Amino acid sequence: MDKLLFHHCTNLSTLRYDTIVPSEQHTSKKEEINGWDDEDLAGWDVRANNWLKNEVGFYPLFMAVGSTLDDLYATGYSDNWRVTLSSWFDKKKNKQCYTSRKKGEFPNQVLFSFKNIDCVFMDCDWWIVTGYNNSFDDRFETTEQDKRRIFKYSWSRSKWLRRAANAPESVICVVPKLDLRQADRIWVRNQKTKKIMEKKGFENVFSKRIPVD
Repeated sequence: MDKLLFHHCTNLSTLRYDTIVPSEQHTSKKEEINGWDDEDLAGWDVRANNWLKNEVGFYPLFMAVGSTLDDLYATGYSDNWRVTLSSWFDKKKNKQCYTSRKKGEFPNQVLFSFKNIDCVFMDCDWWIVTGYNNSFDDRFETTEQDKRRIFKYSWSRSKWLRRAANAPESVICVVPKLDLRQADRIWVRNQKTKKIMEKKGFENVFSKRIPVD
């Protein structure tokens, strides 16, 4: 069986048996890529995505690229089981404190995986660095060097996929839309969600838990 290399995760509450098309209205006000969830990045994603739209010709829907567990972490699927959201040291109490989810507060993320997707590949690390460097500015301005680092224009598709195989979490891609009905495999958090997905019309649905990164 061919490896499943392209992955996108979305919440059950917004799912339809259909093609999803990204838009600025549906973009989160806080970017979260490869586990980044930093207050400094609030508002960065809309500016960055609009910049990216001008570069690639469409408003982007992000997908993780690769076949390892580390690549799946970039999708946020493991958040289905993440208890601890943040931690800090309370000097007055002289102890480590935590913000944790309670029963009923966990998300219900569904992971769609594909063997093959037509897409624009990007260097994940340089995309994050470039976005972070622009996170304090209302403008999202980059240099030609930044663009070459992100898109690596001379790279073939096979070279991008070799990079993804050799360096997990290093490659992401963007697409203008994604037909969820064409997924080669769908993972859900439990049997209840599996039944809901199958009732919607989806096939190749499996209940699968992965460790929290």
